[in-house]
Amino acid sequence: MPDLVITRGWPGSGKTTYARQWVTEAPRRVKAPSRDDLRATLYNGAGVLAYPQEDLITEVQEQAVRTLIRAGHSTVVDDTNLRTSYAQRWATLADKLGAGFHVIDMESDLATCLAHNEARRAAGGRYTDPRAIEGIAQRFPITQWQPITARPALEVEPYVNDATKPDAYIVDVDGTIAHMHGRGPFDWTRVGEDSLDFEVVDLLLTLKLGNPNAQFIVVSGRSDICRPETLEWIRRYWAEPDALHMRRHGDVRRDDIVKLEIFNTHIRHQFNVLGVFDDRNSVVAMWRQLGLKCFQVAEGDF
Repeated sequence: MPDLVITRGWPGSGKTTYARQWVTEAPRRVKAPSRDDLRATLYNGAGVLAYPQEDLITEVQEQAVRTLIRAGHSTVVDDTNLRTSYAQRWATLADKLGAGFHVIDMESDLATCLAHNEARRAAGGRYTDPRAIEGIAQRFPITQWQPITARPALEVEPYVNDATKPDAYIVDVDGTIAHMHGRGPFDWTRVGEDSLDFEVVDLLLTLKLGNPNAQFIVVSGRSDICRPETLEWIRRYWAEPDALHMRRHGDVRRDDIVKLEIFNTHIRHQFNVLGVFDDRNSVVAMWRQLGLKCFQVAEGDF
């Protein structure tokens, strides 16, 4: 049985060096193209690119790994894999393909990573802004790296519509009605800078015109630490939402788990849900598993 091995570590921690050595230690071992490799190959780019480009990189990389594993090659993916959801996606893929799964944690300290980065530059290799490495180290301290296992299946009780209850639509925020520009996904102090998705909001306004009594319930995976800023943004660019439900600050569970809990607590027994607008694949799958009509407004493989 082939194995899928992923590295996890900060830039400059030795991930690629490890992967190249690992490939030489046994037959039928290969290194999959990393995200950095694909950025350079597909777009002659470096660093995080625009969403459509990153989406294609994800698709190409995952297909490459599928092909290699199915051909019987043990495969290593030498990316940072610091977001638990990213690493978990690989664990889930390995499980689906019947491959073994292993995480190699590269626990080099910050000084070592910065030194390796400078050595790479001196040798004419890929160079990362030291401030970016420092920022990554702050956001993903080694002591907080979690064990990675395949994504467990959600236990979902199918939803039954009830026309005697108020009509409602469920609407996501990030990637659905709002798009980040110049901020990180967890930079809650800058959510007010997000841009509006005109097409989605125009559709929501049209639905409201056709069904004036329908309620629009915003369900967001954002931390509620930015609830005031999020509510102000929605009011400014769209309308006063009938309800806004957000992730409790400090809750690090997956989006699909958080949103299912919100649905069961605040929506299931209170509303006749006509549809959902969301983008993330795992969350869209959860809504559809409930039996809801979910309109996926963008590619959401993240």
